[in-house]
Amino acid sequence: MSYTSADYKKCGLPEFDCNPLISALPPILTYEDAALALSRRPMYDPGVRSLPAHLRQHAINAILHLFQPLSQHLDLEDKFSRMIRAGYERRTPTDLRYFATASQNARKVSLESKSTSAALGFNLVGTSGTGKTTTINRILDLYPQVIEHTRYEDQDIYHVQLVWLKLECPHDGSIKAICYHFLEKVDEALGTSYRKLYKSRSTLDELIPIVAQTAGNHTLGVLVIDEIQHLSTAKSGGSSRMLNFFVELTNRMSMPVMLVGTPKAISLMSRELRSARRACGQGEAIWYNVPQNEEWEILLNGLWEYQYTKDITPLTAEISDVLYDESQGITDFAVKLYMLSQVRAISHGIEIITPALIRSVAKDSLESAKPFLYSLRTRDFSSLANYEDVIVPIDFAREAKRRTPGKPKSKKPASNQASPVQNGKSKKSASPRGEQSSRESTGIASVHTESDKDSNYSKLEEKGLIADKDELD
Repeated sequence: MSYTSADYKKCGLPEFDCNPLISALPPILTYEDAALALSRRPMYDPGVRSLPAHLRQHAINAILHLFQPLSQHLDLEDKFSRMIRAGYERRTPTDLRYFATASQNARKVSLESKSTSAALGFNLVGTSGTGKTTTINRILDLYPQVIEHTRYEDQDIYHVQLVWLKLECPHDGSIKAICYHFLEKVDEALGTSYRKLYKSRSTLDELIPIVAQTAGNHTLGVLVIDEIQHLSTAKSGGSSRMLNFFVELTNRMSMPVMLVGTPKAISLMSRELRSARRACGQGEAIWYNVPQNEEWEILLNGLWEYQYTKDITPLTAEISDVLYDESQGITDFAVKLYMLSQVRAISHGIEIITPALIRSVAKDSLESAKPFLYSLRTRDFSSLANYEDVIVPIDFAREAKRRTPGKPKSKKPASNQASPVQNGKSKKSASPRGEQSSRESTGIASVHTESDKDSNYSKLEEKGLIADKDELD
C-alpha cells in the first residue's frame, strides 16, 4: 500500500483544470508519448550471446516481458484516458455537497436498473492471446492507483482518491462474490478493512449500496472487470442483473465501468442486448489476430532485437511469413514461437533461427492449438464456429459472404489477413509498408447475411463470432 501525493498540473481545458481529481492525474498523452509510455523493453546486452548455452536459455525468458505497442493498444489508452476524465467531471471533493449526493445515490443503486443510458462505460472483447489483460495492466500502470489530497489551491482538504480498481469476474458469475472481491481489493489498495467490517452474512441487498458508497467515498475513477465471459455460467437471470449492476454504478455514481473478456462474452451480450448497450455508452473495441501488414512488421521488429543465439539471424520476408503462418497473427503464439525457436536452436547447437526450425517448434509446442490454428489458416468456417474464444477476422467474413450459396466466388486477390504461406509459396503483405498507423480504431461490427441459415457463415453469425453487413459491402 502506497499513496501518491497530489501534484496538480493544468492542461489548458478549464473543465479539467478546476477539478483536483483530474488535475492530479498524469498528463494527457500524445500518440507518440503513449507509445513510449506503454512500451516495455527488458534489459538486453548483445554480449549475452557469448555466454554458455545453459545461461542463454534462461536469459531468453526476458522476451516474455517485452511489450510492443501497436495501434489498437494506443487507441485503447486514448479511450481509457478520455473515459476516466469524463467520469470525474461531475465529481470533486472540494464541493461538500458531492459526498452527501454520493451517499444518497449509493442507496438508490439497484440490480433492477431502469436507467436508459450509461455514457461512461466501455467494453473490450478480443480473441484469446491478443494481449487484452496485458494491455489493460500496462495502461493502469500509467496511473497511480491512490492519490492523497491535502491542499488544493487555497483550500485545505483531505481526501484519498482511488484512481482505478481491477477485478476478475467470479467463475460462477456471482454478484455477491464480486461485491466481496471489490471490498478486498479496496482494502489492498487503501489499507482499510471494509471486507472484515462487512461479514459474509451480509445480504446482497446490504452489500450493493455498501460497494456503491465505498466507490463514492474514495471517488473511484474506473472499475475494470476482466474475464466478463464468466457471466455465461451465472444462474438464470444472473448475467442480466450483473450488467444492470454495472450500469447502475456508472449512472448513479458517475463511475465508468470497463468490461473485458473473450468472444464468449459477445453471445452473452447479444442475449442481454439492452443491458450490454447501456454498459458501453462509450462504445466497445473488438480485437482479433494481428493482420499481416505494417502492424505485424512492428511487432516482429520489436521482438527481433532480442536474440540469444551465437549467430544473428536477419528478419527476412520468409521468416516473417512462416511465423505468421504458424501463429496466424495471435501475438501470444508468435512471441512463444520466437522464444522457443531460440531455445531449440541453442540446445541443438544450431545457433541460428530458420523457417524449418520455426515449423518444427510449432509442430511440437502448439499441439493443443493445432486444430484451431488449422481452421484459421484454411478458413474452415464450420470449425471456427465451435470456438468460443476467437473472433473471425473481417476479411474471413467477406470471403464467407462471397462463398454464400447462389453467389459466385469472388476473383479478388486475397486480403492481408490471408494465410501468408499456401502450397509452399510465400506471399508478401498486401498492405503498404511504412504507412502511419491511425490512433482511431476501425473496430469490427457484426456481420449479417441474408443467405441460407445452414451455411457455415450463418453458424458463425448466429454465435456472434463474426461481425456488420456494412463492413462487407
